[in-house]
Amino acid sequence: MARVAYVQLDEEYGSMVKPISKWGLLKEYAICAFCLYDFISDIWASTANCHTNHSKLHMLGYIGAALLLGSCFVNVIIICRTTGREHRDLFRRLRKKAPLQWQLCRILACSNPEIMCGFLRTQEDATRPEEAHEIQVVVRKFKELGLVAQCCEDAPQAAVQAYSVYVCLINSWPVAWPVAMSLGVTLSMVIFKMLMNCLVIAIGTAVSDAALQIAAQRQRRCVETFPSANNALMFLMQAAATGCNLVFLQRAGPIPIGGVDVQTIAYIVLALSSLICVTSAIALVRTLRNRLWHLLLRLDVAVVCVVFASIHPVTLLQLDSGIPALGGCWWTLMLAGPCLRSTLMAVLAGWAVWKTTFPVPERYCLALLVLNGCVLVQFIFFVLDSYDDEPGAGAVTTAIPTLTDLEGADDELKQEARQTGQRVQELADLLATGGLDRHLECLVQEGYETVDQVRELTDEDLADLGLNPSDRAVLAQLARGASAFPHDEAWKRELRDLDVPTHVFNGCTEGEVLRGQNMTDRLQKHRHKQAFKRWRQNRLQGEILTEETVKLGMLVSRGPAWCYDQSDDDPYAEEDAGGQGSVVGWRTAQGRTEGNPPSQPGWVRVEWQVSGYSKNYRFGTAAGQRADLVIGHDDRRAVAGELQPDQLRCTFSYLCGTQHAHCAKFDIRDETCLKVAPIKHGDVVRTPKGQSSTCIGLKYDPGEKKIQMWFHVEGKEGCGVYEDEELATLKVVGHRDVQQVRPEDDDVGAASDGEIEHDDREWVGKNLRPTLQYLSKTGKPIKLDVGDAVIAKFKLPYKSGDVLKDRVDGETMTCLGVGKDPMAAFARESLFQTSHRRIPGAIAELWFHVEGAPGAGVNPSLHKHLRRFDKVGTRPVEPQQDEFGPALADLDNLDLGDLQCDFEFPKGLVRASKARFDVRPEFVSKYTGFIPGTVLQTPLKADARVTLIGIMPDDGTPKVWWHYEDSSQRHPGAGLMEGWEVMRKDFVDTGERQDLKELRDKLQAQNGLGELKQLLQALGK
Repeated sequence: MARVAYVQLDEEYGSMVKPISKWGLLKEYAICAFCLYDFISDIWASTANCHTNHSKLHMLGYIGAALLLGSCFVNVIIICRTTGREHRDLFRRLRKKAPLQWQLCRILACSNPEIMCGFLRTQEDATRPEEAHEIQVVVRKFKELGLVAQCCEDAPQAAVQAYSVYVCLINSWPVAWPVAMSLGVTLSMVIFKMLMNCLVIAIGTAVSDAALQIAAQRQRRCVETFPSANNALMFLMQAAATGCNLVFLQRAGPIPIGGVDVQTIAYIVLALSSLICVTSAIALVRTLRNRLWHLLLRLDVAVVCVVFASIHPVTLLQLDSGIPALGGCWWTLMLAGPCLRSTLMAVLAGWAVWKTTFPVPERYCLALLVLNGCVLVQFIFFVLDSYDDEPGAGAVTTAIPTLTDLEGADDELKQEARQTGQRVQELADLLATGGLDRHLECLVQEGYETVDQVRELTDEDLADLGLNPSDRAVLAQLARGASAFPHDEAWKRELRDLDVPTHVFNGCTEGEVLRGQNMTDRLQKHRHKQAFKRWRQNRLQGEILTEETVKLGMLVSRGPAWCYDQSDDDPYAEEDAGGQGSVVGWRTAQGRTEGNPPSQPGWVRVEWQVSGYSKNYRFGTAAGQRADLVIGHDDRRAVAGELQPDQLRCTFSYLCGTQHAHCAKFDIRDETCLKVAPIKHGDVVRTPKGQSSTCIGLKYDPGEKKIQMWFHVEGKEGCGVYEDEELATLKVVGHRDVQQVRPEDDDVGAASDGEIEHDDREWVGKNLRPTLQYLSKTGKPIKLDVGDAVIAKFKLPYKSGDVLKDRVDGETMTCLGVGKDPMAAFARESLFQTSHRRIPGAIAELWFHVEGAPGAGVNPSLHKHLRRFDKVGTRPVEPQQDEFGPALADLDNLDLGDLQCDFEFPKGLVRASKARFDVRPEFVSKYTGFIPGTVLQTPLKADARVTLIGIMPDDGTPKVWWHYEDSSQRHPGAGLMEGWEVMRKDFVDTGERQDLKELRDKLQAQNGLGELKQLLQALGK
């Protein structure tokens, strides 16, 4: 039968979101009170046992208390899992809607999770049909989980309290009333609530009540409340016989027959037969779950029928008359219980009549014999009649929808709930625009769920709905499509064009909306939040990323102060691959963190879309200084045409390289892989020669300067590439799941594309404590820090003095320490300010001395080749000295009080500011070997000239300041030249002496003209 046949989306759907009635509300509150009283009575019972003077009861009291604590722990886990993981969004909304009830019910639910059901049923809202649908599913889930709680607490608690009563009775001790009350309440919970939850689990479906009700009404499936006269008579006869049998056994006392106490055996048979009937009834419901799903609508009546089935199975016919024909072995097992019970008691009553003396009067025994005989005969007739109904009952089953059909119908209901919720939300947004959101519930309850339906309302209709004249006028204006706020600012109109409600931003300026924190939290719908983020992204495009503008998920790209490129000719080989990245975390200068923060303050972490790398970069400032990143644009281009490197999205980590592999990121999307070859990620391919390999994905190959498809050949260490000719011959022979391999995995050895973070490298550069002087390969002295903590920042498993051997060529090298190459640092700071390239050695690097080389060097890509080197030993590192000119006074020993900074001169490499320097010739010459104004030629560039300015403190330390210029640029002010002491012997004195006052006037005129030019450009924009 078609699933849609069970769903009347226009009329019957409203039953799902109908507000709970007063009687229904009272029922939920009663159940909650009963569950809470059960928990409290168990506490009283445990306390009463602990306060007696009997050791056995003491122990039982402690056991009861332990069961209570254990059940509370289990209940907390159930609540946290359901409310915090599986349905987090639902409970977040309910928490905001009713915070006090939420807190109270969550605390009380620690005693029994079903208390949450009462809270959920009272929160069903007609204006949120999708939420109401989810609430019904969650209520069913809490009932299922309630069985876990009862197994952990109620059933053992009932056994403990029953044993307490038994101990008191056999020892003639008084039974404490809390124990008796707890036993009664707990038995009720075990019998009814546990059976109710067992039926829920036996049927095992998450279909909402709405779908069940609609299907039940259409198929007239229901649990009969009142039995037929014939069925009632059979049950009453069996119940009377059972009661008389218990009286007979109690009055007879011990009945020894052949040395066996038959009374005990009879009690056991009666109890076991009832237990077998109840267990078989639950198993039967499980077997016929596709037919008996309507029990979920009347669980209370169904539980009563199952309990009474322990006396006579005829009560199950109230659930479905076709059960005898379809029950199979479970129905047969249920019939065996009453039959065995009646036969045993009839034989026992006959034996009592035959005995000459018996504690029970003979007339009672005769009556009991006749009653059990009649019941047995009547039961046999019932069995025969029930099996005769098989053909008719079997014919009915074809018209009953199965649970699969109901789940399909429920999916349609859920989809309609989502659509109805969207229509209601659109109406809510419209009403909120005019401040009429208070009328939403009234309109929805009256059936007006869409904007079009509201447009059809006349002024008289609105008056009948309770709207005052002013509200009617505003609503009529909104329904016509006119803005309730005709004088909105431009940015609000832009948001409204994107269907984003703007009333939530009332009272905020455009700047506050663009840069303010938690602005997206003011919007309720995910669609509105995404549209707002795209609008904000595009409005801020090109601005420097600062602590004020940063947001999680914001797209960024390289900024004007980017200096992390490894080469000048291939942008796709860089860490950003020339594309955009997404902000995943940051740490402000004040230490506030968000997301996955960097280790150093003032830095932001970005995950690049194309390369997949995650790296840390500096925050920019409003003045534009040191702007590593700028805000990007919203890029939602589809992968069309020929695949370009900037269209890659590398997210899958795997080993790259067939030998000495390292971890890299790959693009595993089907749409991109199929652009290269008809092969997908995870496909197992075979070459014509029979070699098998698995497709990993796509990655840009810097060596070939093109996108390559990478494969892991069986037996190889990592993945590699095929030649274009071989790629065309590959044949797909299967598919397998490929597990990611990450750098932190133990068998990888941390070899990966990711090197030391930029913020850690800068921290190392500022905190170097050199203790070792060594010579570089160019013969220049370098100062190295050999501390383990500093070396560990480079994510390499080495220490100073470790000797490494290359597996490929057998070459050995020794790890020295961390330091900077003064020549490279000078080139970076002075000569290549306009380049984005990173110069090896210019920043803090880990230095190695290769055996046979004239000095130390750096290997920027060593982190990729860790698996290529083996540590073969350690050796002491001896310092190397180089004499490079007459000794000068140590600037580090200069007292700041000895400085006379009275000469004004601009400083700064990008933007000049005023500063004062000590330019005394004898004083400066003592520490530099040159007098102020001396013009020197550097060894790095033929037309580069540096002029010595003087000495001035920087960060509390005296420094020597220089001015740089060449044929293409002139710095606006003085700057520091790191490593000038080492390069002093390579400086060439031109013999020219620059008048510092004249140079100052030239720079001031140049800087003023530059600022005027920038102002004119700004005005032109």
